[in-house]
Amino acid sequence: MTTQSAQSSNPLKLATEPSTGLSDKQLRQATENAKKRAGIVVPPKVPESTVGQQTRKFRPSDPVALERCKDAATQQRVTGLLSQASLPRRLRQTVDYDREPEALREWRGKIVNRLGTGFMYVILGDNGTGKSRLAADVIAAACRQERSAMYVTALDLFLCVREAQKLPTTSERDVLYGFGRHSLLVVDEIENRGDTAFEDRMLRHIIDDRYAEMRDTLLIGNRTRNEFLKDCGASVKSRLLETGGIIECKWDSLRVAGGG
Repeated sequence: MTTQSAQSSNPLKLATEPSTGLSDKQLRQATENAKKRAGIVVPPKVPESTVGQQTRKFRPSDPVALERCKDAATQQRVTGLLSQASLPRRLRQTVDYDREPEALREWRGKIVNRLGTGFMYVILGDNGTGKSRLAADVIAAACRQERSAMYVTALDLFLCVREAQKLPTTSERDVLYGFGRHSLLVVDEIENRGDTAFEDRMLRHIIDDRYAEMRDTLLIGNRTRNEFLKDCGASVKSRLLETGGIIECKWDSLRVAGGG
């Protein structure tokens, strides 16, 4: 996909350009979505399950009933974590895994097995090669382990940081904490951002903070290995080589024409 077509499919990218004709309401909505993903707006509390009420009725000598209740409570927590991970609807849909290459399966297993170790991987490749789907599967696995996770595009992230500069009760530090506090953070479309010193500094801050706290990080981009290494900076490259690596998706697109 060309740069022009990639931008046209991203409404938040267009929202930053004054020539698009977007209304103030549309821009506010885009910003609000980004704020929610960063945690500035507290997500709705997951309704308290009746499972806990049922637990009090079980006798301590009824291990089967207690185990069933425990499993239901765990499932509720996992569902709550998934609902707060901000995965786009398309990435929550079921896909045909039989069509994916073996290398993609191997990388999925390797990354899932390293959850909680403070890894950082960069997933690079052309459109349709399964990069975002791989990250979505890792998010699901993290939530099943009852780890918090967050998916965000680079444009959403920086839009949110810039919006914080206009809010009297929210600082850039609050926004960065909102993204950095999760056990797993996925930043997609890292190529769709401005090549500014401000954004480079914010991205390095997030990566450095997550490295120090040993929190898992996935970066995704439609770039080549050489393009990424040229732009990422020495500190990011060092942390990447120490804790994870670069995953290059060089196979053909997995997308099927007509959705078949």
